[in-house]
Amino acid sequence: MRVKIKLKESNGILGKRVWPSANPMYQKHLDIFGEPDTEIEKKLYLQLYKHFSTTSHWVKGDEPPIDAESVEALKSILASGEYAEDFSKCNNPQGSMLRGMFVPLEWVRQNAPGALEAMKPDTGIIDYNEPFPTNFTYKSQGKYGGVSSWTASKRTAGIFAGNQTEGGEISCILHAKCDSGLFMDTAPFAKYKGGEYKKDHGIKKLNPARSEQEFLLFGECQVVAIQLRGPRKNEVKEMNLTSEELHRIIKEEVEAAIDEKKGSKRQRKKKAKKDACYHKVKANSKEWPSAYASGRLVQCRKKGAKNWGKSKKNEALDEAEITDKEKEELEDVEDQLRGAVKAHGKQADTIDKALKKEGKKNCGCGQDPCKTYGIQEQVVNEEELEEKKKKKACKPSKGKRFAKRVNGKCRSFGQKGKAKGGGDRIRPGTKKGDAYCARSAKIKKCKNPPCANALSRKKWKCRGSKSMKEDKC
Repeated sequence: MRVKIKLKESNGILGKRVWPSANPMYQKHLDIFGEPDTEIEKKLYLQLYKHFSTTSHWVKGDEPPIDAESVEALKSILASGEYAEDFSKCNNPQGSMLRGMFVPLEWVRQNAPGALEAMKPDTGIIDYNEPFPTNFTYKSQGKYGGVSSWTASKRTAGIFAGNQTEGGEISCILHAKCDSGLFMDTAPFAKYKGGEYKKDHGIKKLNPARSEQEFLLFGECQVVAIQLRGPRKNEVKEMNLTSEELHRIIKEEVEAAIDEKKGSKRQRKKKAKKDACYHKVKANSKEWPSAYASGRLVQCRKKGAKNWGKSKKNEALDEAEITDKEKEELEDVEDQLRGAVKAHGKQADTIDKALKKEGKKNCGCGQDPCKTYGIQEQVVNEEELEEKKKKKACKPSKGKRFAKRVNGKCRSFGQKGKAKGGGDRIRPGTKKGDAYCARSAKIKKCKNPPCANALSRKKWKCRGSKSMKEDKC
């Protein structure tokens, strides 16, 4: 059964069809549906593309992207309704049209009296205040001539308004009704691309910025509300000062600045105090000053100059050792205690035993002097660390369900989550299990077994390409 498709044809200023060479519907059959574009048709395509793709920075004041002739042609097309599929008005008369822009404060006072005063002081810098009711006629008189860009999206209007404004200006969003002006929807232009315009002018798409949901306003419209951006700012009052008062204020400010500078120098001298850590880190640093050395200096001051620089392995052994200086101090303390009250005699004996023990350090091998002292303890510590690693439970990696320690390393396997119908994902003895076992049997073994695949197959109770049922006792 053949279905006949009736294509709409018009006899307006754009011919039977609109830009057929750029319409994907006609591009493959231009020998049947193709027709040469009229002069005004070509001009509209080129000028509309220029409007969509050019920013206001590059538009000259006397050369708007869409000139007066093209504007009049678009108005007549919209009024006739001949090409309604491509040139359509705003389809919601009571819908709101938004225009983001930044304007002088004086312009706001003139067109929306009371809007600046109604701004809230606690509004965020990038946020907009509530719409302030107003009523004035807006007409574009900028670089784009009598054409202005509007949108139905609040987010897009905020982008149009810009983030940075000069002094004495403010970002705002204007609100207008669809039926208060001649708004043309640009969404239908999204389909036009390529064709003779790409070949002759390098234009890939008619509307490269179609995500902006732009509407073109020809002429004027009635604004019913305005939104201003940012918090309310208190106006600076004029200061009527005499020359003597001005000189006095300047003198006070200069003196305060000098005092602040002196204070900062004193603080810098205090901060640059050279302590034991300063000298120790500087001596052990290849580059000084440097960011790395500064970090080591902070660590040294946290641990203390005596403890800094010791590795974790030897830290426990170093704590038990006594330096020569400490040994002399302890001997002095011992003599003082023996010459004091008898009650301190036991303390002196304890110190004496510690000193004698410190003098001969032996691991129990019987050699004098001992050559293996400290090595055994280090080996024991390393063995303890390995045992702790083995005892520590493995955590599955992201997206995996199980984890097992293999040769000291954690190995994750099995897909996380539940089955589509609910319940456990792993169901041995089912068709799904057979499919998994047949699929996984073809995977090559890894270099260091047991592999993740082998561990998963064990969970599925795979025997070759079959999944066996669980034994129920």
